[in-house]
Amino acid sequence: EEGIDYEEFFAPVAKIEAKVYVDDIIFGSTNKDLCKAFEKLMKDNFEMSSMGELTLFLGLQVKQNPDEIFISQDKYVAKILRKFGLTDGKSASTTIDTEKPLLKDPDGEDVDVHT
Repeated sequence: EEGIDYEEFFAPVAKIEAKVYVDDIIFGSTNKDLCKAFEKLMKDNFEMSSMGELTLFLGLQVKQNPDEIFISQDKYVAKILRKFGLTDGKSASTTIDTEKPLLKDPDGEDVDVHT
């Protein structure tokens, strides 16, 4: 809309995102002060300890860089391979073309993956 300055009205907005699963919680924000305030609020109201930067959550390994977050399940995959005696199997790369996006086939039929 004409007359509204994006930098003045929208850019300063900071949000915090929190996810809870039973007794585990992760939270994050682009604003570190907001994270610190949320952590203090939680500690003041609940028995809680902070584990620092997230590296493992519900079986997911998390690696963080300033510009990226990588999430993998390498440990889970290794456990499954050991369970079924497949640790000596030969691996194969399955590279994907990064130049062509995966798009829905407009002529294809929808598939119900939940049945």
